[in-house]
Amino acid sequence: MKNKEMNKVLYYDFCAIVILTIIMVSNFTRGYVKGRTNKFFSWIVVMSLVTAVSDFFSGYGTDYFTGTDFEIRIMYVLSYIYFFVHSNIAVVYALYCFNSMGIWHKCIKNKLIFFALLIPTAIVNLSIFISIFNHTIFYISDTADYVRGPLIAIVYICVAVVFLVATLVMLYYRNMVRRSKLLILLSMLPINLIAIVIQALNPNMLLESFFLAAEMVVFVLTLQRAEEYRDPRTGAKKYNIGADYIKGLLKAEAPFGIILFKMHNSKNIRMYLGREAANELIRYTSDAMGRLCRWNKMDTQIYYLNDGLWGMITEDPDMRALTKVANSLNDMYAEKLIRKDYEILVDAKIVVINCPEDISDYDTLLTFAQNYHLSMPDTHKVMYYSEYSKDRDFILKNELSTIIKRGLEEHNFSMYYQPIYSTKLQRYVAAEALLRLNDPEFGEVSPSMFIPAAEASGDMHDIGDFVMDEVCRYYSLNNLEQYGIDYIQVNLSPSQCIEVDLVNKIKRCMEHYRLAPDRISLELTEYAADIEPQVVDENVAALGEYGIHFALDDYGTGYSNIKRVTQLPIEMVKLDRSFISNLSNPDMQIIVEDTILMLQEMGKEVLVSGIEDAGTADRFASLGIDYIQGCEYMQGFYFCRPIPGDEFLEFLKNSGERFGTEK
Repeated sequence: MKNKEMNKVLYYDFCAIVILTIIMVSNFTRGYVKGRTNKFFSWIVVMSLVTAVSDFFSGYGTDYFTGTDFEIRIMYVLSYIYFFVHSNIAVVYALYCFNSMGIWHKCIKNKLIFFALLIPTAIVNLSIFISIFNHTIFYISDTADYVRGPLIAIVYICVAVVFLVATLVMLYYRNMVRRSKLLILLSMLPINLIAIVIQALNPNMLLESFFLAAEMVVFVLTLQRAEEYRDPRTGAKKYNIGADYIKGLLKAEAPFGIILFKMHNSKNIRMYLGREAANELIRYTSDAMGRLCRWNKMDTQIYYLNDGLWGMITEDPDMRALTKVANSLNDMYAEKLIRKDYEILVDAKIVVINCPEDISDYDTLLTFAQNYHLSMPDTHKVMYYSEYSKDRDFILKNELSTIIKRGLEEHNFSMYYQPIYSTKLQRYVAAEALLRLNDPEFGEVSPSMFIPAAEASGDMHDIGDFVMDEVCRYYSLNNLEQYGIDYIQVNLSPSQCIEVDLVNKIKRCMEHYRLAPDRISLELTEYAADIEPQVVDENVAALGEYGIHFALDDYGTGYSNIKRVTQLPIEMVKLDRSFISNLSNPDMQIIVEDTILMLQEMGKEVLVSGIEDAGTADRFASLGIDYIQGCEYMQGFYFCRPIPGDEFLEFLKNSGERFGTEK
C-alpha cells in the first residue's frame, strides 16, 4: 500500500455507483426506457455508472497496485474506459436536453448546431485514441500512478465547448419549455464545473462522478417522475402530460404520427359494466396498445385523453408501422371482446394522423380528437385523416369553432323569421326568430351543425346576446304590431338558461329598444329546462314576473316531464314535428289527440310545428272537434319558410288572412 496521504478518496465514487445503480435498475424494472427522451436519460445513467466504476477501480489501483505489467495494463484499460465514456456524456446530455425541450428535430436539421457538437466530440475522441499510442492525455507510471499528460486540457476544453453549445441552444429556445424545467436542464453545466474545479485543486478528491450522480437524482425527482405522468387507473399517461407533449412537438414543427382510438360507446359501457370493470377495460386497452407497439417495434407514447379516447404518439412516423398497429388494434375490437367476468362489444373508431403535415395547430388537433367520431364516416375500418381532409363537409365540421368565431367578428350571423298562424283568428299572430350562418368560405352552415358546436365551445353566450339584440331591434324598428304580430319567439339555449346575469341582460336589451316585455316569448327545450333546475327556475320566474312569455319547444323529444311543465310559467307548448310524421297510425292519432286535450285542459296553448301541406293543417285544425276546439297555432313550410327580415315584412304585407289560402 502506498502513502496514505496520497490515497484517492474513493467513497464519493462508491456512493455514485450505488445511486446510479438504483436509478438504472429502477428505470429498467419499471419500464421507463421507452421514448427517445427516456432512452437518452438511460444512456446518461449507464454512462455515468460506467464512469464511476472505472474511476473507482482506477483510483483503487493507484492506491494499491505495485506496478506490475499486468496491473499497469489494467490501469490503462480502466482509465481509457473512463475517458472515452466520461467525455461523451456531454454530447448525450445535449441530445437529452434537446429532446426533452421538444427541439430535437430543429437541432438535428441545423448544420451549425450539428457541427458545433460534432467537431469537439470528434476531437476529444480522436485525442484519446491517439493517446493510446503516445500517452499525451495521461500515462501510468512504473509505480501504477496515474499522471496527467500535456494535452489533457484538450479533453476538458472540448467537453466544455459541448456543454456551452448545449447551453446556448437551450437559452435560444428557452420559450419552448417552462422556466423551472429549463433551469434544471441548464444546471448540469455549473454543477460539473464546480466538480472539475474542486478535483483540479485536489486530484485525490474524486468528485466528478458523485456530482454527476447527484444531478441524475435531481432529474429523476423532477423531469423523470414517471409515476406522476402515468395514471394507475388507466395504465396510460395522463391527459395534461399528453397535451404538453403535443404542444411541444407542434411548436418545434417536429414530425410525429398519432393513432386516435375512440370507444364511441364508452358511456354505455361504463353504465353496463360499472366503474371498476370499466376501469379494468381501460387498463386492458392501454396494455394492449403497448403490446402492439412493442411487437411492431414502434416507439410510442400512449395517453388516455378521457371519455374513451386514447392517443398513441410516435416521433418516428412510419406510416407502414402506424397502419399495421392501427389495423391490429381495429381487428382486436372488431368482434365481441371476451373478458373473464364479462363480454362486451366495443364500438371503436380509429384514425391515423401524420403531423404536422395533416394538422399543424394544437387547437385544431384537439377539436378534431374530441369530435372525429362524429365528423368522420361511420365505419369500422381504420381511417386516415389525409383521405378526408379535402372533403368539404369534413373540413366544415372540423372548422366550426373558427367559423363561429369568424361569424361573430365579421357579422356573418343573421336572423330569419317564420310566421305562426292562428286558426282561430285566421291570421298570422306571431313569428319565430331563427338563426342563420352564412360563412364567406363555406356558405350556408346548418344550425344543426353550428349550434351544438357553439354550445360546446362556449360561444353560445355571445350568439345568444346577438340574437336577443337583433330581434328586439327588428321588432322595435319595424313596429311589427301594425302587421298583427303580437310577439316574436326566441330560442333560449341550454347554456343561456343557466347564465347568472341572464335576467339583467334581457331587461337591458328590451329597455334599450323600448320594447314591452310581452313582445318577446322565450322558447325552452325540455333538456334546457332540466340542466340546472334551480338556476333555470329562478331565471324563468324573474323573467316571467317582468312580463316575458315562455313556450316549451320540441315537446315530445325529451323526457316529456309533465311535472316540469306545470312548475314553469309556460303558456305555450310546441309539439314536435314527430307528432305528425305518423299521424295515419291510429295509435299515434290517439296519442296526439290526448296530448292536445291534456295540454289544453291545463290551460296551455298548443302549437304544432312542421305543417307542410293543407291536408295536415286542416286535420290539426279540426282535430277532436267533438270535444276540443282543435290545435289553434300552427307553423311550417305550408305557411311560409323561414325568410330574412326584409322579406318577412313583404310577406306580412302581401299575405292573405283567410285560412287555407295557398301561401
